[in-house]
Amino acid sequence: KLDRLTEAEEELNQCLTMPSCTGLTQASALYDLACIYALTNREELCRTTLPKAIELWPRFREEMARDPDFVAVRESAWFQALHNNGI
Repeated sequence: KLDRLTEAEEELNQCLTMPSCTGLTQASALYDLACIYALTNREELCRTTLPKAIELWPRFREEMARDPDFVAVRESAWFQALHNNGI
């Protein structure tokens, strides 16, 4: 919201390198990275990161469909399949 996506991406990647980044913290960092990738038109990174977040925290599958950050990829076949089929 503050248009500081580059800074947020750096912080999230830093978080993922920490040994304490596990469980929901890791899942949330991956989900937020997927959001950043979608917002910055890096669909392939979004496509590979979002399933990792969902694997760690399946509740994100419900949230992803209504998350405005994914507008750019929402109609993609992979996004629909991930949301509907759990691939």
